[in-house]
Amino acid sequence: MKNFAHSNSIKGVEIFSVGTHNGDQYTEQDLDDMVSAFGALDYRPCLKIGHTKDQPGAPAYGWVANIRKVGTKLLADFTDMHDSVLGAIRSKAYNTISSEIYFNLKRGGKTFRRALKAVALLGADVPAVAGLIPLHKMEFVASGFDSVAACEQALDVKQQALIDSLTERVATISELLNTQKEQDTMTIKELNEKKLALEAQLATLKAKGGDADKAKIVEFEAQIKTFGEDIAKLELAEKTATENVELKARLAALETKDRNREVSDRVARCVVKSFHADLEAVYTHALANPAAKVKHFAVKDGKRVESEKPIAEVIDSLVSQINEASKKLFSVVTSGGSAQRAEGPSEDAGAELDEKAHARVREGKSKDYAAAMDAILAEDKELAARYHEQQSARTSAR
Repeated sequence: MKNFAHSNSIKGVEIFSVGTHNGDQYTEQDLDDMVSAFGALDYRPCLKIGHTKDQPGAPAYGWVANIRKVGTKLLADFTDMHDSVLGAIRSKAYNTISSEIYFNLKRGGKTFRRALKAVALLGADVPAVAGLIPLHKMEFVASGFDSVAACEQALDVKQQALIDSLTERVATISELLNTQKEQDTMTIKELNEKKLALEAQLATLKAKGGDADKAKIVEFEAQIKTFGEDIAKLELAEKTATENVELKARLAALETKDRNREVSDRVARCVVKSFHADLEAVYTHALANPAAKVKHFAVKDGKRVESEKPIAEVIDSLVSQINEASKKLFSVVTSGGSAQRAEGPSEDAGAELDEKAHARVREGKSKDYAAAMDAILAEDKELAARYHEQQSARTSAR
């Protein structure tokens, strides 16, 4: 799919003929030898821009295919040509060609008397790229063959070649659209670029005129219109998919926020704060996986009963048990037996007052221990109440 921009082709190009070229005489036997070598050699001749000595990594601008001899001329098809090359040919920026021919090429243990090396696309007499060797001087030597000769032929892109190219490209873009629908392997932008290239090539065909091609032009116009409609559908689908992803992300964020709030609410029900960190961890897991359940065992009528419960429900039960146990373990009972402090754990008020008094003296806030106790009892009314309650309880117990 990525090679679509290189899929242009021109068929039936005259690339060589018998005669005397650059001082060398070529016969029909030479043409036959080149056709024979083309089928036997392990490389394909390329299209190149101008006659330049080969450089490592130099690109090919297309490939030569289907060499055949027709009368006294050698014909070939140009395939896999880049869009830019076809555009340059249409605008006559490159309007002539020159074939490069190996003499006595040695390859694979064989010697080929004549073999096509490459076909060069030529522009004006003064080339755009400086330093190109003029055609009348083209003859340079490389290892493995005796010489390379270059011979020029006129190049004209016929109307039928444009129709053939358009037909091939229409078929290609149809395949690309189907693949895009199934696998999403090409971007919408790339498909639009291909459509624009088709429209430009169709405009060139229209400019050439000719009644015989009107039916083909109408057919191409209808196909390009269909491509536009298909691309528009893909654009809408892509937009919808993007909006769905964004909506899902927002919903996920809201769900996470609500779940965090519910975790906080459930954790806060436990009156023993030392359990809060662990409860937050298990509640977060349980609420993120609401379908997850655990086996629960209980004794009913002297029998062991097994059931399944959601994890959050089991944790809720544990929190309730912790809260009930804390009432019994940490309540302060007066002499009358009434619970005065049942909201959570309470240390001995005297020990707490003692610790705070010593700390106050160490920090220099009070001059002595007695002054520190008086100050704390005056500032902390809740601690003072518990301290006096415990003192009264102890006195009554005696």
